[in-house]
Amino acid sequence: TADQINTLKLLAKQVINLLELRKNKVELEQKQIELEKYFNQNTDLVIICDNDGKIIKANQSSCKFFGHTKLEIVGLEIFNFITNKSERELALKRIYESDGISRFHFNNYMENAKGSKHLIQWEANRNQDTILF
Repeated sequence: TADQINTLKLLAKQVINLLELRKNKVELEQKQIELEKYFNQNTDLVIICDNDGKIIKANQSSCKFFGHTKLEIVGLEIFNFITNKSERELALKRIYESDGISRFHFNNYMENAKGSKHLIQWEANRNQDTILF
């Protein structure tokens, strides 16, 4: 009957939609794997923080430089690596008290877990939820 044919057509469309969703999910997972690989193999220091400056994620180069494992570095405040207190306060002020500005450039001495200090040129890009260093 016509109703059965329409029902079968609707069912076929649902199956096609489900297959398309599955294909898109697999492609997204592949892209996430590629992005994670690129993130970790990047030789630049790359750190993602929440809006309070607490580290959410850091690549392998950052962990190696600062002397922490990926688990240890999560939750630390990025600004605490700046050795000079007044420079730290200035960086915080520039990022948190600047209306409408989302990109900042800094030159600061940063200290790793071994106490070694290095002059780092760094950039912070701020969006609604995170800060990328």
